[in-house]
Amino acid sequence: MRRALVSGTLLLLCFSASVFAQSTATQAQDPADAGPFTVGVEALDWQLKDSPLPFPVVTDGVLGQADTHVLLGSQALSIDSRRGIRLSAAYALSDRFGLEGNLFRLGSRSASAGIESSGESGSTDLFFPYIDADTGQESAFRLSMANIYSGGAREELSNRLQGAELNGTWVLASDAPLRVDLLGGVRYLRLRETYMLTTHSPYLPALGSDTC
Repeated sequence: MRRALVSGTLLLLCFSASVFAQSTATQAQDPADAGPFTVGVEALDWQLKDSPLPFPVVTDGVLGQADTHVLLGSQALSIDSRRGIRLSAAYALSDRFGLEGNLFRLGSRSASAGIESSGESGSTDLFFPYIDADTGQESAFRLSMANIYSGGAREELSNRLQGAELNGTWVLASDAPLRVDLLGGVRYLRLRETYMLTTHSPYLPALGSDTC
């Protein structure tokens, strides 16, 4: 889940940041247009790929048995579009050499899904599947049991992306109509992602609750 999200975001960042850096450097190196120092501010609206969740979280029985269905999990969580900001600056050391850098940040967003069972007569019993370490077979423990306790589960995925870069520019050729620039530097990216699963199974009638 993390690898897919990072790679998709990295491709988008590399493309957009490189194009903007080259255009900023071009402006900064032309004294008639912008002078030796320029700054820029951009509003970002990025669409990240869905985060896959390939494992089952809640079922209505033991996996592998007849008529057992996955009620939560085994599907992607979508966080939709993300808004943020990027600050950029460029400085022309001469008509051929320059420095430029930028930093950006996308705000934290989250997506969630859940399942509940009332525990009343005729309600669906919920199970949390796992592999029994002793037998190596599929097993499950109950989150809810009709007429004894209700139960439910909720999953939440949140992430945040930020980064920065510093580059040097060198104009290799500037004879019209051809211009060739060499761009090199360092780039930092940080993706912070959190997945949280909570469950509850209060007795009927209420005698307290178990939460994990």
